[in-house]
Amino acid sequence: MSHHSSLFDSYSIRRVRPPKNKIGTSAKHDSAITHVMGTATYVDDITKPQGTLHLAVGKSSHAHARVLSMDLSAVREADGVVDVLSFKDLPAQTDIGAVFDGEPLMVNDITEYVGQTLFVVVATSHRAAKKAATKAVVEYEPLPAVLSIDKALEQELFVRPSHFMKRDDAATALENAPIRIEGHIHMRGQEHFYLEG
Repeated sequence: MSHHSSLFDSYSIRRVRPPKNKIGTSAKHDSAITHVMGTATYVDDITKPQGTLHLAVGKSSHAHARVLSMDLSAVREADGVVDVLSFKDLPAQTDIGAVFDGEPLMVNDITEYVGQTLFVVVATSHRAAKKAATKAVVEYEPLPAVLSIDKALEQELFVRPSHFMKRDDAATALENAPIRIEGHIHMRGQEHFYLEG
């Protein structure tokens, strides 16, 4: 039987309406109890199946450079290494940009940031994979790098074309505003704004 009430009913009558679906009820998150008690099982807590292989990434040490050569022979010969994969070994789509193209899975020729993936080591343990990744010999030709937001703005080096949303005359509204607060804010995270809906 449905319960009918309206804004004209008294507060006490409106507060005793039965909830519709989940709205108005307290609901626990499915994993809340195990998180609070410390008994939640995470991926690292699960026993790995016998024969599980592990990966480690070989990373660029330059913010902007041309990769002249990459000798991975010592990496391949390291203890526990099963395989080593680089850009040329990728058979399919190599751009993994979530929304727009422009984020390569691995470096082909030019590095775009420190820590960009150059190659991946597949080994019998994570320790073996990480240790082997350090044995790569990479030769770079450093290229000019823009390392600050101010320099990027000066040179108009934007990740995507600028987009403006405007309504009415903002300049006039600011000029006539009774109170104006000005300043700058710098955030180190490159991808902060898109995270907020």
